[in-house]
Amino acid sequence: MTPARRGPRPLPTDPLVRTGRFDNYGSVLALLVATFVVGMAGAGSNWWTLLNVATQGITLLFVLHVSRARPRLQRLARIAVPVAIAVAVGGGGFGNDRQGSATALVVSGALAAIGPIVVLNGSVRRTTTIDRETVSAALSIYLMIGLFFGFLYGATAAVTGEAFFAQELAARQADYLYFSFTVLTTTGFGDLSAATRLGRSFTMLEAVIGQIYLVTVVALVVSNLGRARRTDPGTGGDAPQ
Repeated sequence: MTPARRGPRPLPTDPLVRTGRFDNYGSVLALLVATFVVGMAGAGSNWWTLLNVATQGITLLFVLHVSRARPRLQRLARIAVPVAIAVAVGGGGFGNDRQGSATALVVSGALAAIGPIVVLNGSVRRTTTIDRETVSAALSIYLMIGLFFGFLYGATAAVTGEAFFAQELAARQADYLYFSFTVLTTTGFGDLSAATRLGRSFTMLEAVIGQIYLVTVVALVVSNLGRARRTDPGTGGDAPQ
């Protein structure tokens, strides 16, 4: 009896093929905008600190899920995020405001540092077609760059113990976030400015990265919207069709 002929082995699932309605980088982009709004709207209250930690933690988990990050990293995040929220409840929510603020800073740093890497690995470098998902992923990385430098400015002030801004104010994370995105977009209102050499160095670095990213990565993605990519057998890389 002749054995039944097997069909071709199915190809690995494209990371951008999702099963859920909201399981895409458009939803990631929306969550990042929500994270930014929560961060900017905060008045430094204990309950806002808790909301900020929860929003950033949920966004981090969703970014890892959509990007199909390594299972070990996702499991670690599923443990770390509830712990961070619990610490915020015990510290920022009902007692030590400094503890809650430090927790918010750590979660913000995790989202800003890990997020761009997993999004890049899960979308931009593996997609077979430049589509709306790719554009959403590229814009998500841009927002996370702004979040990262906002975290970096706050961490710099916390570590050095020096005022980050030349202006006299009791700076909160919302101030660092606001300053970060004005630098990233090179808006430069002039109401806030870095006081130290280290702060100025980070500021110039963010401004350069923001401009280079917009005129190269985002411009390249948008200009190739709808164009498919194929693997070049001669080089093993991707080439546009």
